Amino acid sequence: MVIGANEYSILVPIIDKNYFLFEIRSKNIIQPGEVSFPGGKIEENETPVSCVIRETCEEIGTKPRIIKKMPLVVTPFNIVLHPFIGEIENKLNINKIEVETTFTAPIEIFKNPIYKNYLEVNVTPPRNFPFKLIPNGKNYNWRNGKYKVLFFKYKKHVIWGMTALIAHEAYKILKEGYL
Repeated sequence: MVIGANEYSILVPIIDKNYFLFEIRSKNIIQPGEVSFPGGKIEENETPVSCVIRETCEEIGTKPRIIKKMPLVVTPFNIVLHPFIGEIENKLNINKIEVETTFTAPIEIFKNPIYKNYLEVNVTPPRNFPFKLIPNGKNYNWRNGKYKVLFFKYKKHVIWGMTALIAHEAYKILKEGYL
């Protein structure tokens, strides 16, 4: 658990050893129409792996066979993702409240992004910040950062952001021989 963060578990579902399965998010939930992997917020007294299994069953109606836990993804947006790679059967029962539809894309396309850039992440303390309690006060040298954003395209679908980053990392892990 990461103190103060919102933690989520994400599944990178593999079908037939050669395809990732993606969801198009329903219009009923946050970020409608976005391409994503199955997953959701870790509930109280739930482990990351039990969360990813529960969320996958709820969203696409199939229980994954977990192959590998991937490294954590920590974002500058107070979100920590616990991604897992897992195999699923190609028999889905889609929950239309959460998922508009699904599609598969060949794992190989996640080798090289079609576009890569960085978002600037800057610290902006609030006006009531206790500057007098820190060295250099209002002139404190805050650390700023960059957040990598990748883009992939498959047919009419654009896969970008955290989903693209996780897909790219999963591709690299799978090419090391985990399948």
